[in-house]
Amino acid sequence: MDTPFAVKAGLGELGRSGLVISPWGAQMRIMEVFTNLPLVPDKPIDFGLQEFCKVCKKCADNCPASAISMDDEPSEVDTVVKSIRWFQDGKKCLSQRLAYGCSKCQSVCPWSKPDTLIHEIGRMVGQNPAFAPFLVKLDDFFYNRYPEGHATGEWAPWR
Repeated sequence: MDTPFAVKAGLGELGRSGLVISPWGAQMRIMEVFTNLPLVPDKPIDFGLQEFCKVCKKCADNCPASAISMDDEPSEVDTVVKSIRWFQDGKKCLSQRLAYGCSKCQSVCPWSKPDTLIHEIGRMVGQNPAFAPFLVKLDDFFYNRYPEGHATGEWAPWR
């Protein structure tokens, strides 16, 4: 339930995967701090992620639970954030995460690549919808469209 608050606070935009994606990536942990300090609220940001997600679809292609919509346009109205978002089947996603520890949508997102100068330039250029298809193809070339994960036995001894 942190996602709408994070979007309204300007921490990022709502991506196709239903996660908050900031200009620095999709792998973020959101926590609340309650205070009575007088603070000026931030505004939601728009860095072009929605347009990029329309072209990319990498998280939906790689979702093992098929929980993320492949639609070209977002179709659901999120009444809390007051925006349109893509459909995501939360039950399928949760069952996959509980059974196998999935976070594939975060790891394949082009916005979550290493923080290097080349990736910074790509993120800046990716905010322009005209360059989004080129950057998706570039990401596919360097990281593969369907990247393989680590062998479970090596990093998950409890399996």
